Amino acid sequence: MCLEVAGARRSWCFDWSAQRTLRRVRCADQRYARVHAFIVSAACLAALGCGNNRPPTVPVSGKVTIDGKSPPAGGTVWFTPDEAAAGFAMRPGTGDFAADGVFQAKTFAPGDGLLPGHYLVRIDCWKVAPNMEGKRTQSYLPAKYQNPQQSGLELTVKPDDDPRTFDIEIPTKKK
Repeated sequence: MCLEVAGARRSWCFDWSAQRTLRRVRCADQRYARVHAFIVSAACLAALGCGNNRPPTVPVSGKVTIDGKSPPAGGTVWFTPDEAAAGFAMRPGTGDFAADGVFQAKTFAPGDGLLPGHYLVRIDCWKVAPNMEGKRTQSYLPAKYQNPQQSGLELTVKPDDDPRTFDIEIPTKKK
C-alpha cells in the first residue's frame, strides 16, 4: 500500500513493506503497486469463483461384452436420463470403451460418474462410423442397442450408492 504525501516542491510516496516497515519509494512505483494490487486481487477473486459447484456424482464403471467376448472395436455407452433423483438435475453421461470393453462413466469430467437418477442406455460400436463422406454406417451391434428406448438397458443410480459396476452383455447370435 502506498501513501502519497504532497510537499511544497514534490510528492513523496511511502510503502508499507513486507518487513512491516515504512519506506519511501518513487511515485512511479506507486502506479506499479496499484497495477500489481489489482492483478493479485483479480486472481484471488477468480480463484474463489472457480470452486467445484458441481452436484455429487456416483462412480459407475463396467465392461461391454458381445456374445461373452470383448468387442471387436472401441465404442461409447450413452446414459440418457429418464428421471432425476429428488434434488438432482437430469444430465446425460457417457462412457468410452476400447477394444477391451472397459468403460468409466462421465458426466462432467472423465471418470466422475453419473448424477443420481434413472437412465436409459444405448451403445455404439461401429465397423463404419457415421461420416461426412456419405459412406453407409455399419455397426457391430444389433440396431436396437443404438436406441435407448429399444435397447432394454436401464440403470438406476441412487444418491447414497457406493461406486457401481454396470456390466453389459450384448447377444448377437439368435438361439
